[in-house]
Amino acid sequence: MMAAMLTIAYDPSIPYAEEFFSSLGVLKKIDPRTVRSHDLKDADVLLIRSTLLVNSALLSGTAVKVICTASAGLNHIQLDEIQSAQFAIFHGKGANALAVADYVLAAFFETRQYQNIVQPTIGIVGLGNIGSQVYRRLLSLGFSCVGCDPLISDTSNYHMKNFHDVLNCDVITFHVPLTTTGSHPTFHLLNQEMIHRVRAGSVVINTSRGEVIDTQYVLERMRVKNDLTLVFDVWENEPDINRELVERCHLSTPHIAGWSDTAKKNIVFQLYQQTAQFFHLNTRIDVLKNSRIQKNFLESAEKIPFFLSTLLRECIDLKKLSNDFKQSLMQHQGDVAAVFQQLRNNYRNRPELSDYCVTTYSEKVAAVFKTFQIKSNT
Repeated sequence: MMAAMLTIAYDPSIPYAEEFFSSLGVLKKIDPRTVRSHDLKDADVLLIRSTLLVNSALLSGTAVKVICTASAGLNHIQLDEIQSAQFAIFHGKGANALAVADYVLAAFFETRQYQNIVQPTIGIVGLGNIGSQVYRRLLSLGFSCVGCDPLISDTSNYHMKNFHDVLNCDVITFHVPLTTTGSHPTFHLLNQEMIHRVRAGSVVINTSRGEVIDTQYVLERMRVKNDLTLVFDVWENEPDINRELVERCHLSTPHIAGWSDTAKKNIVFQLYQQTAQFFHLNTRIDVLKNSRIQKNFLESAEKIPFFLSTLLRECIDLKKLSNDFKQSLMQHQGDVAAVFQQLRNNYRNRPELSDYCVTTYSEKVAAVFKTFQIKSNT
């Protein structure tokens, strides 16, 4: 099959979709809010984000063979309903792990001032691509970390605890897929019972999926006690999210934790490669790499956390993002979903720590930076 024979129906809000996929065939724009099966009649490839629900009604009578989603999760694709064996389904698993880990670390630094704890213990729920990055990074800075993940077999690199014990940590961060079946479903993992086990004064960070945390019972606790510091990037029922929960969070953002410029490129490049391989096509484009941002660090290793917090604030100013998000919702009292989508679609490109190159005099410092994928010159 020649590249020009492919028809790729795509969401034009996906960055770099045209740069990569145009080499594989003809691009056809679709609107995820209004697309129907007749719009996909001649499409070989469907390239979407998590904003589009993919079910049998959408795919019925179409030529779609490949479904690409620029999302780490697949909960917007009804796999049981569409008989997924008939389709190749590719998603961006792992491609934005560094960007999300940056977000979590930025949130950790931003919220430390609200905890009177010199050495907080951080509980990481889920030790996949993202959770493992968060664990290693915080451990390299000397913080105490515990992990919880019943699905991994090799736990030799982690200090493991059960979920109940993790809820007693000073900081709890979620990095699990959204699942409703199996021996360890994550839907409403933090439910009515579990939310009351979280220690007063704890920081709770969620960058996984909104439905992992039960909005109703988090709100109940915050209304009565208001004793948790919440940092949420994901929400139940996106984009029609709960306005009150946004306000009650210390930091609220519109599902952009994984949206660094590098991550966006990596995700679409990964989908591009997988699609080309499926159709036995040659890939003619290499990943588009950003130029390195040069910095100097001539201090001792003890100063690394402060230096990293400064870099992260350059990358992602969570306070400003949260304030803008809350103000936009306040100014537009009507359509919450529209405001959420607009802010998400218009989110600016940001660098990530892996885009930096730091000149330092110390091999010890360079080793720590390597954990953050920061290139060093010594």
